[in-house]
Amino acid sequence: KYDGIRPFPGGFHLMKELIAKKGGLLEEFYRHFMEGYRPKRAQQEYVLDQPNQFEIEAVPYIAAHYRSAIDKFAEANPGRASFSAADVHELMLKQAANHPTTMAVMIEHRYLEVYFILRDAERCNSAKLFFTGVRLALTLFFATHATHYVQICIELLIWRESASPAEIILFEACSFTRSTTDGKFMYMDRFQEKINLFFLRAHWSHGPTWPRCKDAGTCTWC
Repeated sequence: KYDGIRPFPGGFHLMKELIAKKGGLLEEFYRHFMEGYRPKRAQQEYVLDQPNQFEIEAVPYIAAHYRSAIDKFAEANPGRASFSAADVHELMLKQAANHPTTMAVMIEHRYLEVYFILRDAERCNSAKLFFTGVRLALTLFFATHATHYVQICIELLIWRESASPAEIILFEACSFTRSTTDGKFMYMDRFQEKINLFFLRAHWSHGPTWPRCKDAGTCTWC
């Protein structure tokens, strides 16, 4: 009956799943570095469980690793007057080939970059960037046996390659993002989550227990 329906993974939930699977794969490794500035387990859980807090801390976390690599390159090349980001990255790759910890850092950085690709796709309303993020996220979903997201992402990529120009326009205009009142873009599923939250706050203001609406019995929603 519903064979013609195609599920589209929302970018917001794709980002959340990416964080969850990255955490599952590298959680203890990530905690090793967090212990220096978040010694308590509860403090670490706050970062791992809250997407907004995760993003806030991911930027200085990445910067700290790159700064460490820059210092390492400078120590290994004392007579070098200047060097580029490509030089530092080459050193990181060489270190990763010989040191498991460095390899784990590189793997984590790759998936953090995928997260920021998906985030930026939302901010600039770029479906092309979004599909790039989907392709790169697939490797993590494969590695962590996230079978549902593997299937959804593969079907989405197949659809993208076979869709007509009209279908692509409909996807970008109706299913991808929504524009907010302040001119920003928001993934459709994030937009829907906010609508759901607004609805709950408006109609269950006295508590979540059904049907404790302030107008219970006469409210059309109840």
